[in-house]
Amino acid sequence: MIILFFIFLLFSLFLALKRPSYFTVFYILASSKFLGFVDIESLFVFGGTGLGGPSLNAVTLVAALSSKNRFVIPKSYFYFIAIFLVFFVYGITLPTLLGLEGVSQAVIAGKEFWVISILIYFVIYRNRINTKMLLDTVKFIGLYLSWAYFVHKIVGLSPPYYLSDETFRGFFPTYISLALFIYYSDWQCRVISSNRFLLISTILIVGLVLAGHMALVLGTIASLIVLYLVFSGNKIDVTKLVVQSIGMLGVVIVVFISSSTIREGVYSQVELIVSGDDTALASRDIYNKFRWEAIEERPFGGYGFIHKSAPITKQYQSIRENRFAESFGVIDSGYVDLLIRFGYVGTLLYLMLWAGCLIKVLKNIKDYEFVQLVMVFYLLQYFVINVTWSVFSFSHGLIPAFIAVYITLARFKRSG
Repeated sequence: MIILFFIFLLFSLFLALKRPSYFTVFYILASSKFLGFVDIESLFVFGGTGLGGPSLNAVTLVAALSSKNRFVIPKSYFYFIAIFLVFFVYGITLPTLLGLEGVSQAVIAGKEFWVISILIYFVIYRNRINTKMLLDTVKFIGLYLSWAYFVHKIVGLSPPYYLSDETFRGFFPTYISLALFIYYSDWQCRVISSNRFLLISTILIVGLVLAGHMALVLGTIASLIVLYLVFSGNKIDVTKLVVQSIGMLGVVIVVFISSSTIREGVYSQVELIVSGDDTALASRDIYNKFRWEAIEERPFGGYGFIHKSAPITKQYQSIRENRFAESFGVIDSGYVDLLIRFGYVGTLLYLMLWAGCLIKVLKNIKDYEFVQLVMVFYLLQYFVINVTWSVFSFSHGLIPAFIAVYITLARFKRSG
């Protein structure tokens, strides 16, 4: 296994140094567990710690810092990356200075933030990365995940590493959303026809629904509707919009009618939410109780990156031997996760970092290409989704977000 691990490292480093465009594809595929067939995190486990993801991020950073262009970074990128790294360093140093845990524990606890390496790589190798290939990769993964969810729902088949405890989890549903935004840009820029966009968007939306993150479904649809109504490349044709909407709705209805499994699953979920009996919603409050107690003790600065084995975790834990309450970090409550890491002040500043990129584009729309505006609206939905899913602090949200940030700040019509 050690030999295979070193082969993986050498191959990754070769791609990162010599074939930047292919490496970006490789990195994104790795984050998707290679479409569910290879999970480098579980494949390369040494001493009880999965080193696949961290080692790939380390290779990414080493390759970026080895480039002769490592010091040539546009200001817009520099400020974003520098401030993000400040939060990263803060998250590691704070708990060690407070004596809550060791440095190694803090570094491991903050591993989700290591994916900043891919944005640094994007920026440094921006002149050698094929942007179209990058976007096409996201579109492919989005469609692949949608079909994978659909096939699993209908016949029960799934890639081996997308099935856990009989639950199908694609990596990541955020790629489906991002793919839909990219296809929307293609449609508005007349790269694809209306009929093709209608078909593709229907497939992607069905995939989002089956993924089960309703905040992501609603955020994606709402953002795209606002984008269409306010920033459509052409004058709004209400008749055409209604016809297309009816067509999409018709396809969804056909899918529901033809599959009792999908229909019953969606109906039961809606009924649970409306009645207030949804287990996920009820349990979230229970599992977060000890986290809120911890936040109240350090409301302004938070705790940084706290490992689940740190003594302070056990001090506040009210529920034992439950994976949803085994650590301070929480994937199902984004703002709780940020508050416990950075406190109220840090969380506000962290969100301002992301909002700054969006405001810059919205204030100077004429200076940007349409795809950049689309990426802004993809990121805007994060502020809503983050209520129930930690997209600002976990890799399932950060990697697609960094792709969006890279596109937003990279492809200017004018320099700035």
